[in-house]
Amino acid sequence: MVTDSTNLQNDRFGFSCYAVVIPMPEMLVDQFSRVEKAADQRRAKIPAHITVKGTFYGHENLDGLKNDIRDIATRHEPFFLGFHKPEVTIRNGTISFVFTNAVETEALNNELESKIGPASKSAYRSGPYKTHLCVVEQVDQQGTNIAADLIPGLDLGGGVEVDSLELMGRDGPAYGGTWKRLERFGLGR
Repeated sequence: MVTDSTNLQNDRFGFSCYAVVIPMPEMLVDQFSRVEKAADQRRAKIPAHITVKGTFYGHENLDGLKNDIRDIATRHEPFFLGFHKPEVTIRNGTISFVFTNAVETEALNNELESKIGPASKSAYRSGPYKTHLCVVEQVDQQGTNIAADLIPGLDLGGGVEVDSLELMGRDGPAYGGTWKRLERFGLGR
């Protein structure tokens, strides 16, 4: 069963929902933050990141969740994620760069889904995982147009060295809440 995460209430750990992400370098965080501000991003959004395990909730054991992510992270070595010719998708006020041939992120997603999925509830309908970097999320049409106009000016560089995953938790609802990093997990360590 899928429940929209927009108005979820905080659980006993103080968060309404969670995600596992690959954090992006400060250079990209700064660029994306400028686009978010110009597009009037109001929905709580994790700073520039690649989603590895999409939004989920209802996990009953936060320490167990962290241990599972840590265990998976230690089995994967750091890798380079190339940003070659990404596809830009625009749908329902959300703009993302989608990357193909990202076998490492797909492998991480598969393991995280296998381990975390059965112990939690997904906030989205199931579908094939796509490695993506969200620019703006659920902005209005004017914000979508502004963000789309700014995308050609973004410098993604050739890619990023990926050496960690982060467990993020959203404190509060989508509008008015904030995402917080709960823990960082080094790959191969």
